[in-house]
Amino acid sequence: MVRITKGDWRCYGSHGVAVGSVAIRDLGATLGSTYGLAGLGFTVIFNTTEIINFAQGEFVMLGGMLAVFAVRWGGLPLAVAVLLAIGLTTLVGVAVDRLTIRPVRGQSVIVLIIITIGVSIVLRGAAMLLFGKDTYPLPGSPAARR
Repeated sequence: MVRITKGDWRCYGSHGVAVGSVAIRDLGATLGSTYGLAGLGFTVIFNTTEIINFAQGEFVMLGGMLAVFAVRWGGLPLAVAVLLAIGLTTLVGVAVDRLTIRPVRGQSVIVLIIITIGVSIVLRGAAMLLFGKDTYPLPGSPAARR
């Protein structure tokens, strides 16, 4: 949580540490870029498949969690872990497409939306069982240095 005190140019983060305007700018650029990529992902997926995929966020989460666990417990370098996570997440996406979406391709839009919501719930539940409910910072990130 960030709070700005009146008459003070500094912001204080959740731990009471002063955060300068450069850090706030960087945080805004990071969050804005993340929302932009999410919107771009929805657009690309909808334009190519004509399906609104509500499981998109879970695929991003799966890739991130795979990368974190490959670095933390697999001991892989970050670049290798990210490439491995991209590959594994792609395989999961192809499997989801072949097993759940293609068999019902001719159905109404609402059926496809319900299926992607179901896939989202299954992926989220599987991730909780596999990785747990804790948050895990990516090694080397500022959050990991606390």
